[in-house]
Amino acid sequence: MKKTLSIILDAHFPYLKDSGNYTPLFACLQETYIPFLQMLENLDFDRVPYRIAIALSPIFCEMMDDDTIIDAFRTFTEKQLVFSENELQREDYSSEQKELAALYLERWKNQQYFFQGHFEGRLLKAFDYFQKQGSLEILCGPATYCFLPFLKDYPDAVRAQIETSLHFYRKVFGLHPQGFWLPEMAWDPFLDPIIHSYGFTWTAVDTHAAALGEPPSFDTSQSLQTPSRNIVLVRNSSLANFPKDFRQHPCFRDNMRDAGFELDIKKLSAFGMGDARKRTGLKYWSREAEDGILLYNHGKAYEEAEVAAASFVNQIQEGADDFVLCCWRTEDFGLRWFEGFHFLEKVFQLIDNSESLDVETPSEYVQHSKPKVQCQPSFSSWGENGYAEPWLDSSNDWIYRHVFHILQEMIEMPERFPHDRGIKERALNQAAREMLLALSSDWPYMMYKQTNADYAKNSLEDIIKNFTTIFESLGSGHISTEWLTNLEKQHNFFSQINYRMFGKKK
Repeated sequence: MKKTLSIILDAHFPYLKDSGNYTPLFACLQETYIPFLQMLENLDFDRVPYRIAIALSPIFCEMMDDDTIIDAFRTFTEKQLVFSENELQREDYSSEQKELAALYLERWKNQQYFFQGHFEGRLLKAFDYFQKQGSLEILCGPATYCFLPFLKDYPDAVRAQIETSLHFYRKVFGLHPQGFWLPEMAWDPFLDPIIHSYGFTWTAVDTHAAALGEPPSFDTSQSLQTPSRNIVLVRNSSLANFPKDFRQHPCFRDNMRDAGFELDIKKLSAFGMGDARKRTGLKYWSREAEDGILLYNHGKAYEEAEVAAASFVNQIQEGADDFVLCCWRTEDFGLRWFEGFHFLEKVFQLIDNSESLDVETPSEYVQHSKPKVQCQPSFSSWGENGYAEPWLDSSNDWIYRHVFHILQEMIEMPERFPHDRGIKERALNQAAREMLLALSSDWPYMMYKQTNADYAKNSLEDIIKNFTTIFESLGSGHISTEWLTNLEKQHNFFSQINYRMFGKKK
């Protein structure tokens, strides 16, 4: 009997349309999501069977499909091509540096063709295509990637998150999803009946959720059945940090050193930087090696990624578990580990040639493997220290009294304004968008990590201000059409949202 590997990638990016600086998102698309889709295309072309699941957060999908962001990304990639062509003409570069510049030029041309030629700039079409091919499973999760356990006293908000997400999923992919992804793998027992009520087949939790469950379950190869009859898969803890641990090898590309911050600024004219430096995406350097050589060796790095793939597959084959669930952040590949998708591609090739190992999507595994263990997993997440510390500490605890205050007001709105139409309905729907965005787990997480903390604080304050303005305008009976229209253009996600989803369920 073959062992089974199942991989889930968590795909999310914080909402940054308000910032006007899309460079971090462009890096994510170019380093992670386009290479991921190109990897699937390569596997199809080579006729290598693969199965993989990805949890695309709806708010991230909205950014990927936003016309303004798509146009800006096209402009950015065109500048990259000009820059890499200029790099090939540098007289002071060694042959190795010019070889790397040529590699990036070819890579970016291929990406541009894939992005614009295959799918006309619409990456969601690409994800939909590969799902319909049958080898990719796209999971559904809350609309704005909120930390669900914090909504224990507001189950109507959880339902609004799920209903908004389901509506979006069906509109974009034309299917009802089988798997429900918990952002940050954050579980609380109160979610059990809610998730079951929406017809999902399964969800996944971290290892300690099962180990501390009622009753405890220590076998991660066994799926669980909860009191509400949800099937719960358990992440394998021994492989949880494999990408993070292995990408530290000194021969891999140094993703932190970009030419935009290393080269003479006069050489960066293609990006129109002036006196300010920006990311170019061109990275010449490897991690610090013992011999002091820093220049990136692409061939050597890919060989090392293949060694990692063999080690990974061997670890599963020699392990005791018949079923292994690996859950990783998608950005752990590409953005944080340039060679990561070559690693994954090699993993699928090795499994194809294996007589003892197979790969399935989680839904495929659930279809033929009935749970033998009854367990209610405990409150947990895959965050630092396993619970809620990154989303609730002294850096961010102040936000919750404000967020929960407007949440209570939002839940009351459908009862106060049950049948309103026209500009009032527009305002109520916009209030629902602001509320969903306020519930994103990204704001407290950025404050905790002190990465773009000021942006997170200012964004959340603006969102709460927007909501409050709508709430007070509804109370006074006067809504500024101009102000509302501008806000609708600024926060234009979930175009078919219905504020009544926040209403209390009878």
